[in-house]
Amino acid sequence: MNLRKPVAKNKKDKPVIIFKNDVEIKEFPTIKKAADWLKNYLDLDYIPFTTIMRGIIQEEQWENKDDIFRFTTDEKVRLDKLKKSIENGGSDKVLPTGYWTFFCNPKKWYLDDFILSGETEDTFAISEYHKNDFKAGQLGVIRVGHDTRTQTQLAGKPRLKRGIYAVVEILGESKLTKSTKKSYWEDESDGDKVRYRVEIRYIKRLLKTPLLLDELDLSEIEYDKYLVEGQQGSSMPLKHHTFNKVLDLIGGLDSLELEFNVSNENSKSITELEKKYYNSVPEVKERVSRYIERGKIAKEYKKRTGFKCQVCEAFNLDPYSFKKPNGEYYVETHHVIPVSKLQAGSLLTNNLITVCANHHRQLHYGNIELIQNTNNYFVFELDGEIIKIKKMINAE
Repeated sequence: MNLRKPVAKNKKDKPVIIFKNDVEIKEFPTIKKAADWLKNYLDLDYIPFTTIMRGIIQEEQWENKDDIFRFTTDEKVRLDKLKKSIENGGSDKVLPTGYWTFFCNPKKWYLDDFILSGETEDTFAISEYHKNDFKAGQLGVIRVGHDTRTQTQLAGKPRLKRGIYAVVEILGESKLTKSTKKSYWEDESDGDKVRYRVEIRYIKRLLKTPLLLDELDLSEIEYDKYLVEGQQGSSMPLKHHTFNKVLDLIGGLDSLELEFNVSNENSKSITELEKKYYNSVPEVKERVSRYIERGKIAKEYKKRTGFKCQVCEAFNLDPYSFKKPNGEYYVETHHVIPVSKLQAGSLLTNNLITVCANHHRQLHYGNIELIQNTNNYFVFELDGEIIKIKKMINAE
């Protein structure tokens, strides 16, 4: 039987027609709207997004109780998606980006109660097919779809709207474990289920000021269909451009409450920090760099160099800037090998020099090249001139 197929009106949306026992029921402009409707129509506990996706792309039928459901889409849309699946070795797995969307159902797990508690660390169940892709220092958002709690479950709290309610930091790789916060589950037995989970830390809470999905103004490059439309699984990679947009809307990188938990700043602890955040995303690496440049090691290094600008000194210029209220000359520290690369040793003092504010900007944005990096010296070409700067290798 040839079932009617809808016609796509744009490149973004995939229209869907649902058939029950080969009788057309209803046409929808997107998979998400079709999945939402089917969930309510059949009183399901989940949104059958993946079921419909397989139906329209692979032309699979779906049996529910005694009924058979089929799904169709625009034939060009189906063939394009099928071609991409074949090119990816038959797998529709979305490649990891280092950023994640965590899908939270507040009817099952009381996200609002957890945020109001002030607790910051938790575990979150993840989609098993991405279980090997989580690393310390990655970032994600907690997304809520439709809040279908009863008035009894809400207990006077406002119903959550579709939106982003937190930004989180991933603390390590996934593990097979139970939930660590069973008291926030509607049914505590759900928390006892052993699943692949990752430890996360809430670094930005947005309960009072959520980013509502229906109000997000995303460009084509920023649009992430899983974030906006939802999906059946627990987690999904999030586009970097989309995360950047979210970050801009909530106040930027400095608004995130990142912690690095280095109690004793010495060469050993900094080396451990490098290893821990080796796979972290650029935003976290930048904050690690700032943490070191403003921490105990940087302060000790400034004393070792006498609070001098080592670049000014190499040019035989006055190496001192203005004095601060405590009598010390103002100077800044600079990582020669960018910490964003997080190479071994990039956070330690043998990768530091002290510079005035002007030369610090020049090192980042000027005409400069690192020619040599020996055990004892850095050699730079700066605006056509060669300068040698001695390392303070015993500063740790």
